[in-house]
Amino acid sequence: MVEEVKSYSTQTFTQNMIRDLIWKITQNEIKPGEQLPSNDELAKQYNVGRSTIREAIKQIESYGFVQSTHGRGTFILDFEKTDNGTNLLEEIIDLRRMIEVHSIKKTVKYITFTQLQELNNLLMEMENCIDNPQRFTDIDREFHVKITVFSKSPFLPKMFQNISGFFAGVQDSIVYLPGSPERAIVEHKCMIEALKNKDEEKAVEVINQHLDSVVTQIKEKRVKEL
Repeated sequence: MVEEVKSYSTQTFTQNMIRDLIWKITQNEIKPGEQLPSNDELAKQYNVGRSTIREAIKQIESYGFVQSTHGRGTFILDFEKTDNGTNLLEEIIDLRRMIEVHSIKKTVKYITFTQLQELNNLLMEMENCIDNPQRFTDIDREFHVKITVFSKSPFLPKMFQNISGFFAGVQDSIVYLPGSPERAIVEHKCMIEALKNKDEEKAVEVINQHLDSVVTQIKEKRVKEL
């Protein structure tokens, strides 16, 4: 069942709900095969209109977490395995990797001193809110969005934003793991250093290591829950 609702003041009501439900699904609070409450019930629980509920469910369904059947309702899917037998999480990670590697390659060429300062400021914010996991992941996400924006590509930021909803709930679940925030801070420092030195090879290496670390933590967490 869907119970307590988290508050994410910087996001829209739809994004709030998407993030909260993905977090609950990845935490196994709502298990594969279980049915979500009706749209009317969800509207009451989240204190939003039914149009917001429909929009959120549609987005979550596009990520492969749920399936809506007319006349029956919305059911939780096993997000670790899609219909063709592939791992949904790994597919999304691969997509994110392509976007971020391409972004950082371009950003190495174009990044300015002012933009480096922006990244440093975000890093300091991460260090200052290490005990606030949800705020930490918000800033982490903003850091990665900035890298796509600084690439000067008109497409990469939009592509990254399209999959960021998927990661919101997933990253919420791993930031609570011991050492996870500290590890992320070190990795982000290395990214900034590589960008500062205009070292494309190092920048790509660091972003790949960072994503590998995220995947490893997610898998370790899932194994412990079995």
